[in-house]
Amino acid sequence: MKKVEHGTNKDVRFRERYAYQVLQYMDRNRYHSLEKNERPDYITPDHTIGLEVVSAVPSNLQEAESLFSRISSGQSKSPKDDIERLNRTDSRLICDDSEAPIGIIEPAYWVSFELIESTVSNKLKLLNSGYTECLENELFIYTEIGPGLETSENCLLRLRELSKPFPRRFDKIILNEPYLL
Repeated sequence: MKKVEHGTNKDVRFRERYAYQVLQYMDRNRYHSLEKNERPDYITPDHTIGLEVVSAVPSNLQEAESLFSRISSGQSKSPKDDIERLNRTDSRLICDDSEAPIGIIEPAYWVSFELIESTVSNKLKLLNSGYTECLENELFIYTEIGPGLETSENCLLRLRELSKPFPRRFDKIILNEPYLL
């Protein structure tokens, strides 16, 4: 496997590397020649495939998971303050019988498709305003709030509908929910 350089922001780099690895696993023949790019994030040398990677994770969820990680690993300088902050994200810390943190319960409203729809809509606007032209445009969405297996097909059809007014569209939308892998 060739070395691929990724974005500069730590979270962006993680999501881009993650998407690259998932796609290599899914179909190495199709994605073997992807190279790091900007606008879109990856591109094949012959411009056959342009791939944009995006994260659709609510900021409250990101903050709650970061706080839980800090609390549970013992790296919190003020566990009491971090627990209070975690509670303000509407998450709830779960502890075992010895009061050791073992997880968080996240609010059900995070399992919403609206954030994914707005993310796709924003990326469609960007795709149509200065991205390198490719024969096929693909969008890899990393999310932890996706619709689940039961309703994924209907949600993906709604995303296709969002594309109709745009001259350039995503030919493929990969909705990646890591907990389903």
